[in-house]
Amino acid sequence: MSESTTLTTCAEPLTVLKVQSFRARLLGLHKLKREQRQRTVLWFPDCRSVHSFFLDSAHALAFLDAEFNLLEPQKRMAVNRCYWHAKARHVLELPVFLSYGVRTRFRPR
Repeated sequence: MSESTTLTTCAEPLTVLKVQSFRARLLGLHKLKREQRQRTVLWFPDCRSVHSFFLDSAHALAFLDAEFNLLEPQKRMAVNRCYWHAKARHVLELPVFLSYGVRTRFRPR
């Protein structure tokens, strides 16, 4: 994982990790300890698809266009599946408790 920034929610600050290398993209949340996963958002730039193989906790997805607008309501990820959106340019993988009611636009620094 390379760059990180902080996203503040009403509950607590979350770490946003920009995931770029092939290895980091492949490992995704598996690289993090279980307790870290609930406080971390993964940002996959230039990405249209992600997988949920072998995940052991609930997470959600947000597909974003080139201007970081939400393309569809966030999806809760089922385990051992692939997800994609043809118009997506970025994907956010976030803790499931954040996925409901999120209406703001993600703006990286």
